[in-house]
Amino acid sequence: MKFGKLMLGLANQGSVNSGDYAMVKGMEYCFKKMNIPNNDIIPLTNNDLFSYKGEYVIVPIFGVMDTRLTDYKYLKFSASIIPVFVSVFCTDPKMALIIKDASRGMPVGCRDEESTRVLRDAGCNAYTVGCISILGFEKRTVIELGKIFVCDIHESLYEYMPQNVKNNFTLLEPPFVEVPKESSNTNVEKFQFRSEFFNKRIQMISKETSLLITSRVHLALPSISMGIPVIVAAKGRKDERFTCVERFVPVYSRRQYKHIDWSLKTIDIEKEKSELYEIVKQLIENTIEFSGQEISLNKAMTELDGKNRPITPSYHEKFHDHLGYLTPECITALSDIPKIDWLRSIFKKDISKCNVIFYGAGQQGYHFYSIAFKYFKKCKSFCFMDNDSSIHDKYLFGHPIKAPAYLKQLDPDNLIIIITPNGYSGGAASEIASQLSECYNLHHNVHYFLLEYLMYTALQIILNDSMGFFVAESNIDESFALSSRKKSNSLP
Repeated sequence: MKFGKLMLGLANQGSVNSGDYAMVKGMEYCFKKMNIPNNDIIPLTNNDLFSYKGEYVIVPIFGVMDTRLTDYKYLKFSASIIPVFVSVFCTDPKMALIIKDASRGMPVGCRDEESTRVLRDAGCNAYTVGCISILGFEKRTVIELGKIFVCDIHESLYEYMPQNVKNNFTLLEPPFVEVPKESSNTNVEKFQFRSEFFNKRIQMISKETSLLITSRVHLALPSISMGIPVIVAAKGRKDERFTCVERFVPVYSRRQYKHIDWSLKTIDIEKEKSELYEIVKQLIENTIEFSGQEISLNKAMTELDGKNRPITPSYHEKFHDHLGYLTPECITALSDIPKIDWLRSIFKKDISKCNVIFYGAGQQGYHFYSIAFKYFKKCKSFCFMDNDSSIHDKYLFGHPIKAPAYLKQLDPDNLIIIITPNGYSGGAASEIASQLSECYNLHHNVHYFLLEYLMYTALQIILNDSMGFFVAESNIDESFALSSRKKSNSLP
């Protein structure tokens, strides 16, 4: 039997993210410890999972699984691929259903809790086991007077740095590296270039570092694995990717920079590394003849799933960027799809008792309201909200545009806020979500909802149930929209 080694993020790219190799290195460690000969290991790309033709290959799958990153036109894995999902990140409902079909009811190891939720919703037997990028890195002796390395942080973090840190750090370039043309003829050559770049960087960090400050998940995790003190500062808000880091160290959003603990703290995660390796080993060993081990393996993964809950008690905001940014054209095109009342099942609230707010009075909110306003006319009250003070107390579609302070007047139990802008990392939606969570103690999927999430939840409903989803009638009530413009202080 042959085994496949994924080479992540290589197809049709002139540049590569060297951080991806941290996960590959973790898988190489597992292969080596399991005494799998190199001659039995075949290098594969994500696209090969769907197009490979040859002898059967067991492929441990890890990292990002997303239909945007693969050729998924057949919507199923190659018949010659036997997938083993050991540590995946998946918030794409299309890919979740592909994984459901490919996993054949066997356990699916997830890198983070949000992936576990999405895959369970799709019908997968999913568990949170953590990220394999903690494997393959030996714990080293603490370096008391080593260098302080900083990699890919938001510029506003500098103002919060203690003087001894600000005056003594060494800046590392972000992990995205251009592949020289002479080294980019094949995916294997690209992979070799990236692995050499990553290994040189991680060796330097291991030998010279007393503190690492970064926003990069796959630089933080190997460093934590080696016993290096790490401060993880997200460049925007914390999203679901960071939960696999936050089980070990705090992750600070941009709004939390002032609360960073700058003291050097070494963490020993040898036990967690051993547990994760055993899970990966069992998943691989029991892929073909699985039935006898299913109960014990499920139990072991359930225990590890519980241990992977983040140790820092904080609210983890979720965000869904399944298929790229929404556009006005994307939103208005929904008017051709039959109506069902799927929004009620998402909100889990009686709309007639709720105060509904569209946070963001820009194009996205404008277009979504234009196709959905008949549904929201049933609510107790409706308004737009925006951080731009120049449009406060003006009107859009006949509804006032409120300042965020208005939230203090409302009952959070009967509140529905829809964040309308795009912005996965450092964008407008990111800032609004952090603002609502940290300033008003409001929570995602309870008090506020992301427009992108609503749309792609609808997509998942379509894929699961072959149903259409809710939009108001395609003909916009022009008289209603026009009458709203008659107010003297309406927007131009």
